[in-house]
Amino acid sequence: HARWMAKPIYAFKRYLFQEQFKLSKKESDSIRRICIFLIHVYLRGWFLSPFSEKAPYLDYNFLLHLINYKQMDPEISSAAVKKFTNHLWYLSPEPAAFAFFDDEVPIHMKQKLAAIMMTTEDCDEENQIKRYIVKNDDIHHLKEKDFSHFICAESKTFFSRFSISTDFLTHCPSTWKDDINFQRGLQIVKSIVVVNDVAERGVKLIQEYQNILSKDEEEKQCILQIVSDHRKKYPHATKSGLMKQ
Repeated sequence: HARWMAKPIYAFKRYLFQEQFKLSKKESDSIRRICIFLIHVYLRGWFLSPFSEKAPYLDYNFLLHLINYKQMDPEISSAAVKKFTNHLWYLSPEPAAFAFFDDEVPIHMKQKLAAIMMTTEDCDEENQIKRYIVKNDDIHHLKEKDFSHFICAESKTFFSRFSISTDFLTHCPSTWKDDINFQRGLQIVKSIVVVNDVAERGVKLIQEYQNILSKDEEEKQCILQIVSDHRKKYPHATKSGLMKQ
């Protein structure tokens, strides 16, 4: 999937080989700033984005890194924070429960999350948090909180939705990996596909493919219908399947 890292790759190459072509000082400085941002903040988040169990804790720490990046580059930090705060749905109480199965969340934090979720009272449907929203004026106060800020009784919905027993939460997090309920929950969580990552790549590929086949919209729709019908008739028409025949 290097295509999805095209701009970062080109930025690195242009900076490394800048002596081979003419760049103004402004262009060179701008590329250098982009490369520093990619290395310090972006790359780790991008490579870990397909792992569903890491999404909430990863998003939380990514946002903190963006805020702290103000010390290195206030302009990039401000722009990135403003953009990223529009995509914090992983930090609402129910999806935040994925963090119970993330091996990067410290044991003491998991213990705190479990205590909060099991002891707080359920809120009525009207007051349930559907999406976590951070106002620009409050964004820097987020550093004064920890990840437990996103967990509450509503997080129990995650466990009931997938029929995962919460019995293991009463034990020390260091023993969770040996618990059958935790193992079952981990298996469920890891099987959940990160939609944004997969869907965007799929949409991009099919858009490029159909534009190569035809520019006529009616003909494109006809081609897509043929492909859809073919897949229904031959659901196992993969490369490996065809090689076996």
